[in-house]
Formats: sequence, C-alpha cells, structure tokens
Amino acid sequence: MDQDCKNQYLRAIIEKRGYFKKSRNEKSKLLNEYCLTTGLNRDYVIRKIKNKDYLKKQAKVVRKEKYDQDFVSVLCKLWKYFGCPCGQRMEKLLEQDLAKAILDLDLNVSKETINKLLQISSSTIDLKLRSFRSEKA
Repeated sequence: MDQDCKNQYLRAIIEKRGYFKKSRNEKSKLLNEYCLTTGLNRDYVIRKIKNKDYLKKQAKVVRKEKYDQDFVSVLCKLWKYFGCPCGQRMEKLLEQDLAKAILDLDLNVSKETINKLLQISSSTIDLKLRSFRSEKA
C-alpha cells in the first residue's frame, strides 16, 4: 500500500466515519484499525491527523533532463558515422575516436557536449538512440 492509498484511507476514516465526532474509545478503535491495516505507528498517525498531513498530496520529483535534444541529434550523427554500433561499442568508439569524428563530420560542438559524450554510459546511449534504431530497421 503506497502513501497515497494510506492517506485516502485515513481521509475516509476521518470524513466518512466521523472521527472527530466520536468519543475517545471510538477514536481509539478507529486508530487501532487503521494502524493494523497500514502497519504505521500510532503516534505517527496521531501526528498526521493533528497536522492534517493526510490532506497533502505528495509532489512527484521531476528530474531535469541531462541530455537534451541537441545532444541526442549530435549523438545520432556520430552513431551513423561509426556505422550504427550497439551502445557498448559506441561508448568505446566515443572514448577513442571522438575528436576525429567531430572533425570529419564538421560538427560545431561545445565543450559541455563533448564532456557529456565522454561521460555517457552504454545503456543511456541505447536508450537515447532507441527511436533512431527503429527507423533504421
């Protein structure tokens, strides 16, 4: 049971079953039921109710994309230049022949992009080139 489900369940106990209108013994029974079902600590649940944390939605963490579309287009050109290798071979080729390939293709590439090309892993290469591979096949 994820945190959103637990919060929905707590909201249902409080709103639909009238937690705040109940007597102390009835509140205790509702808390016991909730704690047994979710496996959460009783003190934690009481604190959650007092702070109204069950009403808050958890924000999803969105990561900033490290490799933008310009980087992927350069990677694709290099991939075609090297003969469409797999990610593992492409990683080794980038380490060995990146400078020569940039000169041969006459690419205008920043130092930041070159550093990214040297640091990218083979699995990320495969991931970023997935759409280009399906076009080629």
